[in-house]
Amino acid sequence: MLTLPPNGTWFITCAAALSFKGKNHDVIFEWRRRDNIWDREAIARTPTLVSSLHEFSLHWLSDNTVAIKGKIDPDAWTLVGGPLTLTIHTDHLTATGNFADAPITCPVTLRFEEGPFASRGVKTPRIQLLEDFQQQRGRGRLYDFSYAGRNTTFRAEDLPTIDALHFGLQPDSGEEALPAIQAAIDEAARRGGGIVQLPPGILDCNVHQKLPALRIKHRNIYLRGSGTGPTGTLLVNHRYSDTPNPSQPWRAGEHPLMIIAPETAPDPVPLTVITAGLRGERIIEVADPSALRIGDTYLLRQLETDGSLAADLVQHRVQVAKNWRGQGKELVSQLCTITAIDGRRITIDAPLHRSITQWPAQLCAFPMLHHVGVLDLQIRCLWGGFFIHHKNGEHDNGWDHIKLDRVNAGWVANLLHENTTSAVGLRDCLGTVVQHCRIMGNPGHNGFVLCGRSTGCVFQHCHAGRNMHAFNVQGTLSGNVISDVTMDEPSGVDLHGGIGCDNLLENLVGGVNKGGGSGNAVPPRHGPGFTLWNWCTGHYDPYKVWQRSDVIADADTMPGFIAVGVHGMYGQPMKYKGPDGTLHHAEIREPWGWVESPGQRIAPRSLWHWQQQRKTLNSEL
Repeated sequence: MLTLPPNGTWFITCAAALSFKGKNHDVIFEWRRRDNIWDREAIARTPTLVSSLHEFSLHWLSDNTVAIKGKIDPDAWTLVGGPLTLTIHTDHLTATGNFADAPITCPVTLRFEEGPFASRGVKTPRIQLLEDFQQQRGRGRLYDFSYAGRNTTFRAEDLPTIDALHFGLQPDSGEEALPAIQAAIDEAARRGGGIVQLPPGILDCNVHQKLPALRIKHRNIYLRGSGTGPTGTLLVNHRYSDTPNPSQPWRAGEHPLMIIAPETAPDPVPLTVITAGLRGERIIEVADPSALRIGDTYLLRQLETDGSLAADLVQHRVQVAKNWRGQGKELVSQLCTITAIDGRRITIDAPLHRSITQWPAQLCAFPMLHHVGVLDLQIRCLWGGFFIHHKNGEHDNGWDHIKLDRVNAGWVANLLHENTTSAVGLRDCLGTVVQHCRIMGNPGHNGFVLCGRSTGCVFQHCHAGRNMHAFNVQGTLSGNVISDVTMDEPSGVDLHGGIGCDNLLENLVGGVNKGGGSGNAVPPRHGPGFTLWNWCTGHYDPYKVWQRSDVIADADTMPGFIAVGVHGMYGQPMKYKGPDGTLHHAEIREPWGWVESPGQRIAPRSLWHWQQQRKTLNSEL
């Protein structure tokens, strides 16, 4: 018998083993070996014949002979298949057998790719990345994500409760509910803030016609239901939003059920030039601090000059797409709050993501809506159609639920979303927390969306169901955390085009890294610091659900990525694509990618919590 490493995958290619319509087709078997034990079954691919994956049983007949038995399954495009039996002779690299009762003799090539050890227990090695982080204090490769969330909580103290029943709301009546709910929200605004309390029962929305979205546009307002259970609050949306331009179906998302945003969203206004600042530090220097105030929120940005900033962000690996080109283009974004002013030295609430160097850097006025949110209710859309990607406005974004835009310290919690094309979306938000939100029902387009300049936001303990893009991530966002979330098969994380810095995805269960995006937005999909930690990945491609997707990150569209403790839900090996297209399984320590402990869960379980604990400990010393 061949001498092989204890862990890895054996690729057995039977050249021209199958014939169909006068053309020959290869069969490739992938047989896994874990801790010196061969799997009882192997996966077979016929990449030029049918797209299906095929299951086969394999076992050793002798030291140099392998028996293979199974069936080639047809697909909807190529109706060919049947039983296949083969005997592989590893000593002289030939195979003999039968396919659909026809004899086969063909040459064989063998290739073994060594993989990580197979035990699924938690690995507690010395994580080099964490040692580097402690020495460099966040100035190195790994960012300090402990600032995400900014200690955001549901701030109910000193806020009056406003009963929506006092404004004509009639639960369980079948009557339109939106005007009464909006009137209660407006009363909360008149009082300077409040908790708008919705009663138990069914509240029907858009019953006879599509009405404008519910709007929260003043600070300190929370819309609160009576829970998501049978005796809770259920908003039923009867009508979908459509797009004003059929060639842009995603624009249906401009009219969701609920919008939380300021009355106006003016363009950023530069207030001063930033003259100095280091990655990982909270102190920056500005040319003129006279227009700045402690406690106010600003946009910190770096601008393109001659294409060199974009090239630097992607390590000169690709020509960035149109959206990221042009003099004056904002390519580095960080929303921040000033906590101290000492002459021209300014302290901000979280460390810089990128040092201030030769590219123009500014602090800009950026008005935001503070302390708003939605909690404790269920939203159901009356959508019965089977989702088809980009079919029309209804299928893309017609049943969107909640969008938050320019919100600081928002709070969205304990929601149940049924039949949605997007449950909760954050755009240009700071320190906003979305937690304990669950998607169920008809699978739709997007699950949760994180985009624009969003900084330091958190999605935690959420379930994205089978929505195609469980998490849609795009823009120049930075410092956000997606933690302890689950996705059903097939779904994925969609990096939809962006050049953001330092975003953490940790303790995900299910899903793959598979993104879309137009040629104007991709490449890249992410800038430096795309960090994956303890992700238990799914298997199936949400675009082609019959195919698997096992490339977790690549050097060209996510340069500078980090992957620690990424492992397959089904024990499948994870792959990382290098700059030359080579697929890697083992550890990587390169500028274009850092991989530690592949195929194995590691401790600490949460990087975010580990960094928070470290920050607390250091503050007490």
